[in-house]
Amino acid sequence: MKPNVEFLGQRLKWSQEGKVLELCLLRDPLNEIDELFLDEMEILLDVLHEESNAIGCLIMYSSRTKGFSAGADLKALHAGLISNELTQCEKAKRVSSFINRIHNIFDQLDNLPITVISAVHGFCFGGGFELALTSDIIVADSSTRFAFPEMRLGIIPCFGGIPRLKKLTGCSFINDILLTGKSVSSKKAFELGIIAYCVPEGRSLEISRKLAKHASTHEVASIKALKSLLKKADPSDLVLEKKLFLEMVFSQTVVDRLDKFVKNETERPYI
Repeated sequence: MKPNVEFLGQRLKWSQEGKVLELCLLRDPLNEIDELFLDEMEILLDVLHEESNAIGCLIMYSSRTKGFSAGADLKALHAGLISNELTQCEKAKRVSSFINRIHNIFDQLDNLPITVISAVHGFCFGGGFELALTSDIIVADSSTRFAFPEMRLGIIPCFGGIPRLKKLTGCSFINDILLTGKSVSSKKAFELGIIAYCVPEGRSLEISRKLAKHASTHEVASIKALKSLLKKADPSDLVLEKKLFLEMVFSQTVVDRLDKFVKNETERPYI
């Protein structure tokens, strides 16, 4: 086995203990996903591929007290949409590139030949929820709330969350959470089979580490074969999701609602 892998960036940090790699989300205020997040995730994925024989499990968790992640960096999206320095064509290329990058990253997470565990707490909204859904096992503490608030902004989830969620639960729940934008508790998510464990507040990482200790002992070939039978998302659904989002995001309605979001703190969907 090679020496332990360690990294400290501006959005992420990770370290290896035995065959378990722990990935910590560390951006204030609530791990909003931006280009730098993608840069550092791509570094992580290179490590995971290079160290495939030395790593048997990945744990994702947040060091922010408010929760796991609020999702996409909407301030950055808003700034890009209203920029006078870019043509409409250039704006479309940038947004499309970002969406393609994040789908590539999330697809790689989904298909890693190791067990991926998300230890979540607090707010797990939008793109943060979609990130958690790339894992094989979600361990949520009792404080966790899950939601897709995108409809409030005139857009739809676009990081692969809908296709992945469809593999886990029935259409009635998906219709409810998407069309209303309301949040659900970890208890409800557990009852619906979206998460594997609902644990006491503050214990999601502890429980995840215990699970990882067992999961990391399995052979990579066995995990890869098993996960090929447990594919979470229909590729055609992922392509359609990206297409629909890109058709919607440049509308005046979206720009207006994002403008309201970035100017009024009370409009933040995770509060």
